[in-house]
Amino acid sequence: MRVVTLSWEYPPRIVGERSLYIRSLCQKLAGIGFETHVVTYNESLRGVEKEPSGIIVHRVGNPVKTHLNILTWVLALSVEFERVCADIHYDAGPIDLLDCQEWISVPSSIKLSKAFHIPYVMTFHSLEEQRMSNLDNPISLTIQYFEQLGANSSSIVVVKSEAMKEEVQRLFNLPERKVLCIPQNTYFGKRIAKIYSDLGTGKSELLDT
Repeated sequence: MRVVTLSWEYPPRIVGERSLYIRSLCQKLAGIGFETHVVTYNESLRGVEKEPSGIIVHRVGNPVKTHLNILTWVLALSVEFERVCADIHYDAGPIDLLDCQEWISVPSSIKLSKAFHIPYVMTFHSLEEQRMSNLDNPISLTIQYFEQLGANSSSIVVVKSEAMKEEVQRLFNLPERKVLCIPQNTYFGKRIAKIYSDLGTGKSELLDT
């Protein structure tokens, strides 16, 4: 099974806990036997690297160097994410599932999911409502829109705590069965691998939500 994870951070680029979480999860997926790709941003370290664990990391820069704000930066980066994923799909073989790890990757995840007719999983580590004290501005409102779009258009949503599950359900009006709480513990890799496998092979009833 071929899984591609999209994230704007991955070691050695560490902005928050997401980076190390993704590496840990992908190491577990690769260890189980998944062909595991990560498409990520790194301006100074570009190219393809196969890590000892088996993870294949594709690092890209942003083709546009000057931006008005984070939103224009994201749209430019999304084109690079889509280009690399298309190369994986056509050169390495069809992608079975996309793993979207933040709102920044939502535009590219949706386009790729529809173009290749594959499911994608949305993981929430935090929400704009939690990160910002003042949400009444165009940028925060747009980020919240991307979060909602990712939550609603993905096959399933993964969170790491019951509190986050309640928030995601409340904000995006999702059915309880679509939001899965999977704490980062000894067994989280196996649980997520089973979910990805079922979704990627079309066996999961969650695809009907």
